[in-house]
Amino acid sequence: MNKGMTLLIILIAFLSCNENETISYKSDKGFSFSYSDEEWSIEDTEDILLLFSNTIKGPDFRTNINILVQDLSSQPMSLQDYHILTLQQIVQALGEDTLQNEKDIKVSGLPAKEIVYKIPQDIDRGNYLELKIKQVYLIKDNKAYLITYTSKPKDFNAFLEAANMVFETFKLD
Repeated sequence: MNKGMTLLIILIAFLSCNENETISYKSDKGFSFSYSDEEWSIEDTEDILLLFSNTIKGPDFRTNINILVQDLSSQPMSLQDYHILTLQQIVQALGEDTLQNEKDIKVSGLPAKEIVYKIPQDIDRGNYLELKIKQVYLIKDNKAYLITYTSKPKDFNAFLEAANMVFETFKLD
């Protein structure tokens, strides 16, 4: 066997050992997405689906993604009304200067909103940790779908690419 072929076999073996496995997850709550099983472990409860970071397991907080489906049938609202209500709740709970970014996007071919904000450390309000959040939400058939990535600010960018896989592959059935 020539040296080139040997190097090629070694390279392929090395790359296959380092590959993250992408898992496709389909929920009985009407959505699906993909995630890296190296980066996240999943916990699906009746009310909420959680993905926890496999990398950082601190005693006070674990970087996570949660997906919540909220039934709006008793109080139907548009995406814009839901967005305004969400922003009002953030300002009321956290103060005026916490919102860092907001934009209109598409998720699963539907209009959606993306916001990034911080929860400042404020012991008087019960916020013992400063956290940074990226949240995407959309509405379909009187249900709001909220996908929320939460991390300590120092870890936010390190996990953002892995979190974005969930955001970018999120689909409604």
